[in-house]
Amino acid sequence: MWTLGRLFAGSFRPVEGAVLRGGRPILPAGFRPVPMIHQHPGAP
Repeated sequence: MWTLGRLFAGSFRPVEGAVLRGGRPILPAGFRPVPMIHQHPGAP
């Protein structure tokens, strides 16, 4: 799941192929990465 989340957030791109939804790419060519904040569930 983390890998899929990182793909959606733009942390990295697939080396081969494409990520599709309904037959259409979900990561357009001009996609910019989105900051992703990791939190520990026990953090205050």
